[in-house]
Amino acid sequence: MVSDTYSVDLPALRQAILDNFAPSPHVAEVPFHDLRAIELKPPNYPPEWISGWVDTGNFLAKYRTIPALRRSQDIMLDEPTGDLYWLSEYHSAQGPVRFRCGFILHFEEPSPLLTEVQVFEKVPLVWPGEHWAVLHHGVGVGKVHDIRPVDPTVQDRLDLLQALHALASRPALKR
Repeated sequence: MVSDTYSVDLPALRQAILDNFAPSPHVAEVPFHDLRAIELKPPNYPPEWISGWVDTGNFLAKYRTIPALRRSQDIMLDEPTGDLYWLSEYHSAQGPVRFRCGFILHFEEPSPLLTEVQVFEKVPLVWPGEHWAVLHHGVGVGKVHDIRPVDPTVQDRLDLLQALHALASRPALKR
């Protein structure tokens, strides 16, 4: 599990994350600047939304074990088009390959002025290049993206926690 604890109360940190990953203005750090915060609340996300989620690598198994009541403040960070890739820890023989995923932020509040954030990756994928294939749209053969599922990264989650640390360190959040 990748997590960190911040000396900020949960509601203040959660709101800062929602504000930072709002559609505009873009204030989040690269490579996370195009991610958007999605509150995992009804009606779009009922308490048991995760039970119907397809997770072929079973990477969210630990998250699924968290009771729904404890997930009520969680946030998903994702890029709306599904087409934002960045360089990560994955490499091919030609060098670094593009990577993308969404993040689920789970919040725990060990004490009133202390918030733990656990980061889970949702649908990690790499795009190592393109290859020739039969086109799904249209007729014929063409170059298509070579998109492959991969295991979650550690470095991207640590980088996200570092970006959250910068948010939590803002004077406005300190009491």
